[in-house]
Amino acid sequence: FSFLALLGEMLEVFTSVYEHSSPELAQFEREYRKHVYEHYLQIDQEILVYMREFASRNGLAGRDLATIYRAAQIIQNSAEYDLDYDVALDDEENMVLAYRSGICRHFASAATLLYRAMGIPARYTEGFALDTAPMRELSISKEMRHAWVEVYIDGMGWIAVEVTGYIGGAANNVAIIFNN
Repeated sequence: FSFLALLGEMLEVFTSVYEHSSPELAQFEREYRKHVYEHYLQIDQEILVYMREFASRNGLAGRDLATIYRAAQIIQNSAEYDLDYDVALDDEENMVLAYRSGICRHFASAATLLYRAMGIPARYTEGFALDTAPMRELSISKEMRHAWVEVYIDGMGWIAVEVTGYIGGAANNVAIIFNN
């Protein structure tokens, strides 16, 4: 079973539930969706042009699940994860694409901007990535800090998308704990 197939089946279930839900729930979802599209597509005009050109060069078009997944892979493979990156460049909005190195927050920022430029509502998120192996005591440290992007899927909600390709210290069983 591929990730996309599973996500596609989940979307069908959520869509079916949404279509047969109460009128109040359907109205709330429509209002929230409007809010999402008003606030999570905002992007500076200069960056919008840069990201649309990047998307075009990489054959990214559409807003379907396969395109979301391909965009994540392209961002992931566009730069090297480097803890020793040049911190003087931290304020660069498209640092990971322009300088080809960075850490999770740079990858997540670039992906957020790319998705927004493609018309996919996206938000930058920070938290912790933990190894959740069974029967193991969990301890959280600053080395477990992580950033990722979330995209909004109509009728389903926010979906976390990992674009870094590296989650420091976490092994196979990864849980993301959100920062509030």
